[in-house]
Amino acid sequence: MKKRIIISLSLIALFSASILLALFFIKRSPNPATQIREANAIIRECINYNGENFASSTLKEAKNYYDLAIKAWELENQRWFFFRNYDSARICAIKASEIAKKAIHESRQNEKRMNHELEIKISQLNKNIALYDSILSRIPLTKKERDSLNNGKIKFKEGVLMFEKNNLPVASQKIKAAFLLLNPLFADLEDRLVNYFNNYENWQRDIEATIKYSREKKTKTLIVDKFSRKCSLYDKGKLIKEYQVELGKNSLNDKIRQGDFATPEGIYEVTRKKSGIHTRYHKALLINYPNNQDKIEFQERIKKGIIKSDEKIGGSIEIHGHGGKGGDWTEGCIALENQDMDAIYNNAIVGTKVAIVGSSKPLADYLPEAR
Repeated sequence: MKKRIIISLSLIALFSASILLALFFIKRSPNPATQIREANAIIRECINYNGENFASSTLKEAKNYYDLAIKAWELENQRWFFFRNYDSARICAIKASEIAKKAIHESRQNEKRMNHELEIKISQLNKNIALYDSILSRIPLTKKERDSLNNGKIKFKEGVLMFEKNNLPVASQKIKAAFLLLNPLFADLEDRLVNYFNNYENWQRDIEATIKYSREKKTKTLIVDKFSRKCSLYDKGKLIKEYQVELGKNSLNDKIRQGDFATPEGIYEVTRKKSGIHTRYHKALLINYPNNQDKIEFQERIKKGIIKSDEKIGGSIEIHGHGGKGGDWTEGCIALENQDMDAIYNNAIVGTKVAIVGSSKPLADYLPEAR
């Protein structure tokens, strides 16, 4: 009996040893620690290359595979040594590395593209803002338009600052906001400017007639260019001097009624010279607005329903002093600095011709690419 027990135990021991020996020689799955460390390093490299901003979806996918690798690794580490299988963890880690490398490339390309696009937008906005400052700023703005302009310029400056600091995502947001505020405004102002110059032929006719009158009558005449904000003194048909002027608040519109704050356009005459207690503007030259043409056009506008029948045409338009305030501020008059007004006053008499025009130069001189 003892002999049988001994034999049985011997066989069991031999069987167990065989199993252990077989397990020992079975090719085990290698630990994926190296692949996991490599995946982690590449993912961090991608983050350093702004992958979270420029390749977020691809980077997220790489992180997901990395997390799967970590979970599979931890799960296998809980098993008995001989039964661990790291294949899934290793495959996920390798996949995470491959996708992270792709994210790095994608991030670099997207960052390069965004940088290029921002350079173009900044250049365009700089050009448009420069055009506004030099030309379009002469067009009166509503409060809403002024707010858009100011807010747009602030956003643009902030965007440029972020661009210079290489914070491209924030720069892109700021520049985009500036575009949405400024581009429609500048486009509208350009359209208004083009429409404004539709009367250029009439202005040229009035200028030529006034200069011709000065030459033939050997007398002095005045030409007020609203767009350039200048008053030109002619004598015997020759330009003597130009003076800077300020106009009505609604400067770049022809006057159509009382209270519209517009400076009228047409050929007028000085009807009275004022000084001392007779004017509150240092010195003044009263002109004959409304003239006959103004009265005819006023009645036509009433018939067409452009203005109401109870509106008044207005009057008391002067060339006067107290200018030099740096912007258009009058109710429709033409203002000069006092020393310039002295010169104009001394060269004018009752009957002096005054041509007030929108512009003495064509639109192409100000806006070469005008449609």
